Amino acid sequence: MRPAGNLEAVCLGIRYITLLRDPVRRYVSQYRQWVEVMGKTISFEEFLETEEVANFQTKKIAGGEDVALAKDILLNRFLLVGLVEQFDEFLVLLSRKLRPMVFDPTYRTQNVSRDKSTSDRIVRRHHAKIVKKNKLDIELYDFVKKEIVPANIRWYGNGFSGDVDRFKRGRITSARTVRTFLDYAFRKLYVEPVGSMIRILNGLPGKGSY
Repeated sequence: MRPAGNLEAVCLGIRYITLLRDPVRRYVSQYRQWVEVMGKTISFEEFLETEEVANFQTKKIAGGEDVALAKDILLNRFLLVGLVEQFDEFLVLLSRKLRPMVFDPTYRTQNVSRDKSTSDRIVRRHHAKIVKKNKLDIELYDFVKKEIVPANIRWYGNGFSGDVDRFKRGRITSARTVRTFLDYAFRKLYVEPVGSMIRILNGLPGKGSY
């Protein structure tokens, strides 16, 4: 859903949530998706000339390259705005914002690119041009980082940092528990039965030293 779509006309009182991403990293990530996932044949120099991807976040929020309007929309039509780089903090805030509704913020990371060297190389080589193409997004991101996020933390009140730390510890523990269970299930349901079968086929006891 996009606020630029004016859904308020058919759903009174609707409030949005969103996360903004560091504009430079977001821009390079979109280029890599075009090339590596969508299979487009395009150089980064050509991508820099593609206007539809410049100031992408501002356009999505305001419906055009109007950063003042985008700021106003984020302030007045959103339940919560956060940053991708502060995702856990965003989820803790969202849990409080949604009360009395119960919201489980636990998650697992997926589809994370482990090779950041390509993105780093592109940023180093083209940083000035990327910044020039995304000035409005950078201004909007800084506004959220310096104005909206601190205001939400003040609204949350005492204990925010502690709640974030507890959430992070709990999420890591939960992820480890799932991995431990999957490892155990794989061993019991596949490794040991197959190993036992191989031993029996070779005239050995089904159970024994592996």
